[in-house]
Amino acid sequence: MIHDLTPILMPQYHEKRSTIIHRLLLKKVLKKSDLILTASETTKRDINSYIGKKKNINVVPLGIDFKREKTELEFFLTNGYPKPKKENKEPYILYLGTIEPRKNLERLISAYLDLNLKQKLIIAGEIGWKAEQIVKKADNPKIILTGFVSEEEKTKLYKNADLFIYPSYYEGFGLPPLEAMANGTPVICSNTGSLGEIFKDHAVTFNPLNKLELQLSIKRVLEDKKLQNTLINNGLKFAQKFSWKKTAEDTLKSFEGIFK
Repeated sequence: MIHDLTPILMPQYHEKRSTIIHRLLLKKVLKKSDLILTASETTKRDINSYIGKKKNINVVPLGIDFKREKTELEFFLTNGYPKPKKENKEPYILYLGTIEPRKNLERLISAYLDLNLKQKLIIAGEIGWKAEQIVKKADNPKIILTGFVSEEEKTKLYKNADLFIYPSYYEGFGLPPLEAMANGTPVICSNTGSLGEIFKDHAVTFNPLNKLELQLSIKRVLEDKKLQNTLINNGLKFAQKFSWKKTAEDTLKSFEGIFK
């Protein structure tokens, strides 16, 4: 199972030890394998390009099993987050994922601060590799850096966000945008890699290298109620197509196929 080839394609966003191991071993493993599973057509193309020959590669999308729960005001206040939507106070924009350079968070922070929005920015997720500069840039009263969040916390944060933004340079699939859609939140994400492949018709997408394009996308969604409703409704329908049960079934079919 290969989620992505970022250690090969984007070594600058990985530890040197990881990139060396991938370069030494990955191509040999891929060429000798009887079956390769991956979560997107984008990664399938990357693999075939990397090994220089067509292999038996099955695309098996990942899944989500999110429960849409009612938000408790007490939960938000005790964790120091802005009050939820129904209180009509302290709205926020959300990013959720590992805090690391590949996620393009420095550009997101810069774009957000320049817009001077009423919404706060919550950056939720575990502090990852080379995150020092990101943490430094996030040191602002309008930005909340949460660190690791539980599954319960994730659901509540998704559900009450005005907007979810996923500005990553590259992903092999991208679960957080799908999770946000499943919780009724409009999504903005990068148009590169599998994000562009999977979410192009269900989110507002932008070039992750273009700060102005990101800012215009944010303003467009926040100011256009009709667009918000379209993204919410389409996102909810789209998210229903993905589940871990379906992922398991498709994986089993792939295994059975190599023994025929």
